[in-house]
Amino acid sequence: MTLTGNPKFRWLGVITLGIAILMLVAAETVLEGKLGPLALAIYWVICMVLTATSILLAFAEARAVQRKARAEHHQLFDSTLRDIEREARQRAHSESAGKSPDVS
Repeated sequence: MTLTGNPKFRWLGVITLGIAILMLVAAETVLEGKLGPLALAIYWVICMVLTATSILLAFAEARAVQRKARAEHHQLFDSTLRDIEREARQRAHSESAGKSPDVS
């Protein structure tokens, strides 16, 4: 029972978050003072969009894992109930076969 979401979404989230972190570091070191006000605003909007995208992808993956866990829980519950019913029928059948009819 592996509870993993879609690996493509996970990698896309890691990549978008990595790019946002690199943009943050670049803005605070290499690009400091080199961008004009409009370019800086656009730069930070792009950084925020990338961060928001990675967060949304993380929520989507968490939801997918939750959905899969719920489905596996229901499947396990159903199979356990079937096993219990089968064992009860076998036990009832073996008990009725083991008794001899009363002859008075």
